[in-house]
Amino acid sequence: MDSREEIAADIRAWLEWQQYCGTDVWKVDDISVWDACLHKKENTPVQIQRSHHPKKTLPKDRPSPPLRLEKIQPIPSSKEEPKNNVPLPSWWQSVYENRKKRSSLDYSRIPTGVDGLKKVFEFRDQHCDSKVCMWGAGRFDAEVVVMEGHRKNLNADGFKMLSDMREHVLRLSKNNLYWIPLKRDSVCVHCDSVALGQLNAIQPKAVLLLGFGSLELLNIRDRKPAESGLEFQIELNSSSVPAVCTHHPMSLIEDPHKKFSAQEALIVFRGILNRLRIR
Repeated sequence: MDSREEIAADIRAWLEWQQYCGTDVWKVDDISVWDACLHKKENTPVQIQRSHHPKKTLPKDRPSPPLRLEKIQPIPSSKEEPKNNVPLPSWWQSVYENRKKRSSLDYSRIPTGVDGLKKVFEFRDQHCDSKVCMWGAGRFDAEVVVMEGHRKNLNADGFKMLSDMREHVLRLSKNNLYWIPLKRDSVCVHCDSVALGQLNAIQPKAVLLLGFGSLELLNIRDRKPAESGLEFQIELNSSSVPAVCTHHPMSLIEDPHKKFSAQEALIVFRGILNRLRIR
């Protein structure tokens, strides 16, 4: 369409608007529409229907109709601003305060020997509500610590297998051993702290871990040899202790095929005991 024909069509439409609607109010929602460029569609013939009404011309001294532009209001954001200092419900507030009051066992201040064990068990008695944290057993001056943990407690067959490991493979005296059981599936939040507290109080020369879950608790330099039944180092308060980790006796009862790898790991630990001259 020729630009002159477009102008003529716009003028005709404007005059028809004035004829039927008047010129007192001329509402324009979007003024940019009048400046938009209209593009004709390809292969679409455009025909202009000419009106038979006589054309009216505006007097020269008559002003153009005023434009009424409406102010566009900004759309409010759907995201609410974060509220500061909003009080918590009473029950949630009590949970939050109890979390802040929860005591933790400071391993760096635990003395060695009997005094350290007493401090650990005093902490257990004061803060363990469920009373399921298991005590260790053995001499406070033992050179070897055995930490064992499994989803099932040691039964008679498990204790028999553990005794055979100590007597026939490790050839280690019971008087030189301290046993720390782990109860990882309990609801108590202090069981792990009590176990690590005992370990730091004993300060052993070597550690045997039965069950790979206990590796999550310890400060270990290299995790790969720990998971492979090889020697690795455990960082305690004042020393670095050699250790070996292998399968728990209850795991060996459930899956006897693991006995070979457990035997290899116990031989590695026996080498550590020979090197440290521990009997």
